Amino acid sequence: MNCRNSLNSLSAYVDRELSGEQMLALRSHIERCPECKAEYESLKTLKTELAALPMHEPPQGLDLEVIRMVRRLQPAKSRTRMSWALLAATSVAAAALAVLTFNAFFGLTSEPGVVEAGDGFDAETDSAVVEPNFGGHAPILPVGR
Repeated sequence: MNCRNSLNSLSAYVDRELSGEQMLALRSHIERCPECKAEYESLKTLKTELAALPMHEPPQGLDLEVIRMVRRLQPAKSRTRMSWALLAATSVAAAALAVLTFNAFFGLTSEPGVVEAGDGFDAETDSAVVEPNFGGHAPILPVGR
């Protein structure tokens, strides 16, 4: 494995998303390469700090309120078709949902230290450990209206 492949795979390595063989190859490279090891440590620290942030849910009806605000700003004649402003509002709402989903998917929690970024291996079996962790929270899913 070279540095380019290593750097491209670090996030998946920290998240334990690689196959056992890929995890072993990347771990071996990280142990030998100071630059990649520094990047790995930095990414691991970042993910640990993100996990310590509190989880917030958006107020109910935020998506509808954003759409209403955008519609108030639109001229009356453009309300009959999908406009760029409505598309932008929908994108903002989708981005907010994506951030919340990201938090839920990566197991971010308001309890510091709950998520431990290990090396992704079980020392007894010498195999990759893959466990979903939602930090004690259920994933946030969109509710249809």
